[in-house]
Amino acid sequence: MEQRCWRAGVSADAAKGRAGNPAFEQSQQYLFDRLAAAGLSPRFETFADSSTGWEQVTGTLRLGGPAGEVVLSRDRHRVALAINSVSTPAGGTSFKLVDAGTGTSAAAYEGKDVRGAVVLASGSLGGAWQQAVRNRGAALARRTRSCGWMRFAAASSGSRTTPKTPSACW
Repeated sequence: MEQRCWRAGVSADAAKGRAGNPAFEQSQQYLFDRLAAAGLSPRFETFADSSTGWEQVTGTLRLGGPAGEVVLSRDRHRVALAINSVSTPAGGTSFKLVDAGTGTSAAAYEGKDVRGAVVLASGSLGGAWQQAVRNRGAALARRTRSCGWMRFAAASSGSRTTPKTPSACW
């Protein structure tokens, strides 16, 4: 029963596969209703949480500025945000793209200035975040293994603005 409920409700495309959004809350209610219909006594447990959060409403990655080619869009692609992701200012932000190979070792960054840049890496996202964002001040790191076409973007990049602080991993 548990596996069937999970596959039918929480893991469905309509649930968007992520906790903390309205679709996930609908999935929770779906499971609650299915368990109650099976004669069980489900309940929701809530816990105090003093952290703040936000919900992704829209997001677009363009190559070449505001009028450039759309290479990734929440409206057209399934996009998951990594922990510590933050919102951009109204109107968006532009970044330099840097290809760091695997991006998980210091050697991947030799001779590359990644401060304030979006780093494309094929290695683990956590390792790339440590090396690029935490250690070198990149704006964010993006794993390219799941989107191989993004590797091309690093070869034809430009930059316009640099954030004041390193902030996110996407």
